[in-house]
Amino acid sequence: MHTAATSNTVSGRLFTRALICRIVLISLIFCCTVSVCATDYYVSPSGNDHANGTSSSPWKTINKVNRGRYTAGDRIFFEGGANFSGNLYFTSSSAGTPASPIIITSYGGSRAVISAGSSYGMKVYNTAGFHIANINFVGAGAGSNTQSGILFYTALSGNVKLDTVFIDQVDVSGFSTGITIGAWNNLTGFKNVSITSTSVHDNAGDGIMVYGYTSSTMVGYPNQNIYIGHTVAYNNTGMAGAPQATGNGIVVGNSDGVVIERSLAYNNGTADTHHGGPVGIWAWDSNNVVIQHNESHHNHTAATTDGGGFDLDGGTTNSTMQYNYSHDNDGPGYLLCQYSGARAWHNNTVRYNISQNDGRKNGAAGVHLYNAGSGVQYVQIFNNTIYMSPAGTRPEALFLQTATVNVAIRNNIFITTGSVPVLHVTSGQTGLVLQGNAYWASGSGLSILWGSSNYSSLASFRTATGEEMYNSTPVGSSIDPQLNAPGTGGSVDNSDLLDTVTAYSPKAGSPMIDTALTLQTLFGVSPGPYDYMGNTIPRGLAYDVGSVEY
Repeated sequence: MHTAATSNTVSGRLFTRALICRIVLISLIFCCTVSVCATDYYVSPSGNDHANGTSSSPWKTINKVNRGRYTAGDRIFFEGGANFSGNLYFTSSSAGTPASPIIITSYGGSRAVISAGSSYGMKVYNTAGFHIANINFVGAGAGSNTQSGILFYTALSGNVKLDTVFIDQVDVSGFSTGITIGAWNNLTGFKNVSITSTSVHDNAGDGIMVYGYTSSTMVGYPNQNIYIGHTVAYNNTGMAGAPQATGNGIVVGNSDGVVIERSLAYNNGTADTHHGGPVGIWAWDSNNVVIQHNESHHNHTAATTDGGGFDLDGGTTNSTMQYNYSHDNDGPGYLLCQYSGARAWHNNTVRYNISQNDGRKNGAAGVHLYNAGSGVQYVQIFNNTIYMSPAGTRPEALFLQTATVNVAIRNNIFITTGSVPVLHVTSGQTGLVLQGNAYWASGSGLSILWGSSNYSSLASFRTATGEEMYNSTPVGSSIDPQLNAPGTGGSVDNSDLLDTVTAYSPKAGSPMIDTALTLQTLFGVSPGPYDYMGNTIPRGLAYDVGSVEY
């Protein structure tokens, strides 16, 4: 089973790598780090394409840049504040290295703008070793541009991993997809990809998309070590009638070792009509994914599925969603889903998250499990806080829509209003365990849907199902958890300030304090080192129920 130690180790390693990449980038921009300095090239609207490209005699156009061949450590500077029409294009004739990448950036104290019109902003084909920093890419807009703002793509044979793609402090808008990292030839792909402090918005398709070749029988992954941090994806509308899901904020597929953290996705997916997305932040067909410290809100769908906050989707294994804040999405706050034809889905964890008023459409839930393939199995769901009020179609706090295998749900708080069910479990479950959860129907009667039955009390639910028992002892509660102000979390829109959402912190005297089941001792499940607020846990005599410790 995936543990906190694994999640935090991967997160720390990739976050450290991203910081190192940024330090290396800064040092490369301001000083030469190789024994023989690579070449610097300058581009300015006042330049001349027959010039030598120096700072005193710059080039003028993107076409001139595209005619060059660049090697490790070369740097291309566009004049800050200037607008350059055209489409950057690099092939395998240009390649940097992890230690000495090719750098594309601005000079002069502000960002240059690449005005791409109806084509790519920057396309890099069958090569890597690039750092793109402090520059903006603008397309002609939805309906006029069907390409990506930044595209790295490879179809090389031999299962190669092209090394180092670093994108930092970039703004991408007006394209089909903002940033695409893609591959399509067995296990060929990219490794050591970092996208940081970047904004992708007002694109017709997705904000950020990472993908590779996929097969239900393949072993391994095309892409390795993907880090996305402090990135914002918004107003990426999606496209009606598209053959695949569009309008995702951040989506990573076909990758091993992924961290998506401190990022924000909102108001995406408004036009998407495909039944397989979109979602604010999610992963599919990937291993060892950590999605943490993100906010995803007011994402939408024009279809009858999805439009949610977060998702571990088909073929995802050994992965964790933790410390996230999801609210006011059309679809589920946290979706765990397996689709037909995907690789096995198993050993995933959802912990210390908050969901507030998700499931605004289509009967979705705060935490939602759905299997349309080989099974949703071996799941740990613990110490989350879910708040759900009525919507147009009846939502639920927790919904197991199909049969699952070995799902353990412990120490969560489920709060509903207006007769919204706190729990809905369809028949056919195998190995399902509910223990130590708090079920509170504020201002209305309790509703627990189990198969074809509806239980109005926790006691009758226990008696009928055997759930909410530890050995022969009743556990769980159906009393007011006494949180600060459930339902009033609002939007933060700054992933470094998610700990300001105090609406779900317990008040003094809350019955949630020190009453959680001890996961490690009783079940061998690591609770992790922190709660949603970043507090070291436990803070008192024992662990608390819910996402925040008193």
